[in-house]
Amino acid sequence: MINVYVHADKLDLENLPKVIFNEYCLLVGDLNARHHDLGSSGSQNRNGFVLNNILNSLENVKVSGNGAPTHVRGGRIDYAVLFNTFECTADALVVTELVSDHFALEVSLSINKMFVSKKRKCYHLKPDRKLEFMNKVGEWYTHYKEVNGHQNDENIFYEDLLTVIDSILNTPIKGGFSSFKKSVYSNDKIVRGWDKLLRKAQRNWNKNPNDNRRRETLMQIADGTAEVRGTVRSKYWDKFLEDISFTKEIGSVWNLVNKVRKKRKETMAHHDPNGKANQLVRKLSEAASNSGLPNSVQACLRNRRYKRRQLVAINCETCLPSTKDELLFYMKKGKSTAPGTDGITYEIISCLIMMEDSPLLDLINLSYKNGRLPKKWKIALVVPILKSNGEYRPISLTSCLCKLMESLVLNRLMYMIGDQLSPNVFGFIKGKSTSDCVIKALSNANVKCRAFVDLKGAFDRACSDVILEELVNKGVRGILLRWIRSYLTERRAKVWFQGSESEEMLMELGIPQGGVLSPTPFNVLVDKIARHNFPAGTEIIVYADDILIQCVSETILIRAMAELQNL
Repeated sequence: MINVYVHADKLDLENLPKVIFNEYCLLVGDLNARHHDLGSSGSQNRNGFVLNNILNSLENVKVSGNGAPTHVRGGRIDYAVLFNTFECTADALVVTELVSDHFALEVSLSINKMFVSKKRKCYHLKPDRKLEFMNKVGEWYTHYKEVNGHQNDENIFYEDLLTVIDSILNTPIKGGFSSFKKSVYSNDKIVRGWDKLLRKAQRNWNKNPNDNRRRETLMQIADGTAEVRGTVRSKYWDKFLEDISFTKEIGSVWNLVNKVRKKRKETMAHHDPNGKANQLVRKLSEAASNSGLPNSVQACLRNRRYKRRQLVAINCETCLPSTKDELLFYMKKGKSTAPGTDGITYEIISCLIMMEDSPLLDLINLSYKNGRLPKKWKIALVVPILKSNGEYRPISLTSCLCKLMESLVLNRLMYMIGDQLSPNVFGFIKGKSTSDCVIKALSNANVKCRAFVDLKGAFDRACSDVILEELVNKGVRGILLRWIRSYLTERRAKVWFQGSESEEMLMELGIPQGGVLSPTPFNVLVDKIARHNFPAGTEIIVYADDILIQCVSETILIRAMAELQNL
C-alpha cells in the first residue's frame, strides 16, 4: 500500500512510484483530483483529467468507492486506486466522524496472503542413518564399476550417482531419512511425556467431573507439567544464548531471535508465479547478453575471439588427481550453504567423501581430467528476494558438489598465479581487508584529486574470453585452463519464484554469482586495469568492481579517465 499527497495540478504518471506498474498495489491519499467521471461535483481540475486518463489508458487499474464527497466543503479529492488487481476488489467508505477538513477513507481490501514455503529439492540424512546410506551407495558403486568399468563421461557418471542417491533417500525406511524435528522445548521427550500424562488425566476427569479425587489428580499433574515445561524452557533458552557471542553477526542474531519469536516473513501471493519467474529469468539473461554491449565492444570481442581461443588450446599437462585428504580439508574449511538444483547438501557430501571407495572422489578427478564440468553444475537456481523498493535481489544457488571442486581448482589456480596480481587489487583476497584498501588510498601525500568509478554490472558483463586470455598471460595452461573455461562458459539459469520454476536461459556473459572460484577470475580481469600504464602521477586502486583513480593534478586525472574509458 502506498499513501501519497499530490499538490494541485502536479499529478503526473511518471512521478508516481514505479512499483505500482509491476506489483499488486493500493494507492491511497489526497490526489487533489476533481473530475465528473470520478464522482466529483462542481469544477474539474488538471489532476482530475490526469487521473481519469490513467484509469482509461492502463489495464487492471480502478478506483474504489461510491463517489461520496471526501472534503468538508464537498467534492471528491481523496481516492483509493487499485493497480494490477485483476479480480481483486476493495470497498472504500467515507468516515465523516473524524475532525479534519478531509474525511477519512476506510478501505477494505480482500487479498490473498501466503507463507511461501520454499520446498526446493533438498536431501536430509539423519545421523543414525549415515552408515546405512554409505553402505547402500557402496554396494551400488561396486556393482556399477563391474558393469560399466571406469566411466569416462562425467555427465553420465554424475546423473547415475544422483539417481542412486535419490532412490536411497526416497525409499521408505523405518525411521526414515526425513529432516530433524525442530529443536524447541515443546518437542523435548520429558515435556511430551508430561503432556501425554496430562491429556490422559483430563480425559479421565471428563468422564466424571464431580469426582473430586480425579479433579485433584488432574490439578497435581497440571502443576507438575507447568513446572517441567518451565525448567525445560529455561534449559533451551540457555542453549540458545550460548549461540550468541560478541563476534556473531547482527543478522545471525536477529535470525535466532526471530526463530524464538516464531516470526516468519509473510510474502504476498503473486497471481502468476510462473509468469513472474519467466519474466525475471529473461531479465537476467538480457543483462548477461552480448547484445547489451556497445557495438564497438561487440566488434572488438568478435575480432579477437579466434586468437584468444587459440591461446586456450595450448596444451600443458598439469593434471594432478585430488585425494580424499584434500577433499576432507576443503570440506572442513568451507561452510554449509543451500543446495542447488540437484538438492545435494553438505551432509550428503560428507558421507560420500568418507566412503572407502568414494564415487565422489572419482567424479571430481574425472571432471578435472576431462577439463569439463557436468552440465548440471552450470545451472544456477536463482531465488529472487524482494527488497524494500519493490525490486528483487537475485540469490544464486549452485551445486554444493561444484563448490567443493571449485575449492580444489582455486588452490591450483592461486599456485599458478602466485604473486602476479597487482598489490593495488583488493577484495576477495586472503589477508587484504577493506581497511587495508582505505589505508593505501590515504597514504599517498601527493594526491590532489580523486575520482571514484563504479563498474556497473561488471560481474554480469565480464567476458570469459578476456578472462582466459589474462590467465594465459599469467602462465595458466592445460587442463586447469580448460576446466576454468568450461566453468565460465555455457552457463544457464532458472528462477524459482513462489514454488514455480522458470525455463532455463543461457547467460552469455558474466561470472557465476556465489561461486567459490568466481572472485579470483574477476580479480584477474580487473588486474588488467590496475597494471595498465596510466599517465605518470596516477595511482589506481581496485576493490571488487569499485575503482579509485587518484592523481597529482586535475589535468592528469582527466587523461587517466579517458584512458580508462578506452581500455
